[in-house]
Amino acid sequence: PVTFFQTSEGPEGVSLLPLHPILTDRNLRRIQEVQRRLEMPDLSDAGRTGALITLAETFGHLGRWEEAGEALAEIPEEFAGAGAPMRVWVSLWSGRVDEIEAELAAVDPATLVDSPALPALAKAAKGEWGEGAEIFLQAARSDQVAAEYGTYYTLMASAFMRLAGNDQTADALIEEARALGEGFDWVSVLVRGMAGESQTEPVGSNITEITEAGRVCEQRFYRAFQRDITPTRQRALLEGCVSTGVVDFVEYTASLLRLRQLDPERWDPTLAPEPEPVQKEGETEDDDWTSGATPSWSIPS
Repeated sequence: PVTFFQTSEGPEGVSLLPLHPILTDRNLRRIQEVQRRLEMPDLSDAGRTGALITLAETFGHLGRWEEAGEALAEIPEEFAGAGAPMRVWVSLWSGRVDEIEAELAAVDPATLVDSPALPALAKAAKGEWGEGAEIFLQAARSDQVAAEYGTYYTLMASAFMRLAGNDQTADALIEEARALGEGFDWVSVLVRGMAGESQTEPVGSNITEITEAGRVCEQRFYRAFQRDITPTRQRALLEGCVSTGVVDFVEYTASLLRLRQLDPERWDPTLAPEPEPVQKEGETEDDDWTSGATPSWSIPS
């Protein structure tokens, strides 16, 4: 099972989410870089805001959600709205979604139009998959969206419709995505996989590189929403998507939200029990019980 370490007690730098090793190293370095930037004496409020949003995102990826919230709280009042989207992302990753509708309301409407995944995932986090699908569809059918992005949005809408129990609509959207994706090799692979036409178009099993890991995550996610797929197979594919550790992919977050509904005790960090330190012989209460601790999940090779 996935282990969710408590932010305040878990080992430094260990993610509360399955996180790709390259992203872990990158994020730990980024924290140092951003903190140095924040120490610059002549940093403007706009520059400070950008740095704090980056810091919050980095802490969010690492599962250090309290620190992510603290970074967002330090944003100057004049630029408070700029941090609103990241506040929603942190809530999605952390599973703390009770206030997500109010947080979403604070996001500039133009941002929501440009980034439909944010409001759609917020709906999904509350179990409103059908409403999330409609958000993706509205974006997909906009004249302002390029065909390739429209294909992705349509596929995501199909997946959400499947989860909402609207199989007929989901199937129709796969065909709509097929037409939109004509001429785009990669999204056409995703369409065929989602339609159940091809189970053997791998992008490779080596996910040590971020780009390939992202494609593996996408492929596993969309294949999970073929018609008549078994619940066991679907769950395995969603877990496989999350296991790639590419936390900044929409498919990763969508998989995580579904898995939290299917098995909250395993996947929802808000339900994780408080760790109880086991004091070994010769240890004092001041010793760090988390020394050497690692998550129980691993990135498959």
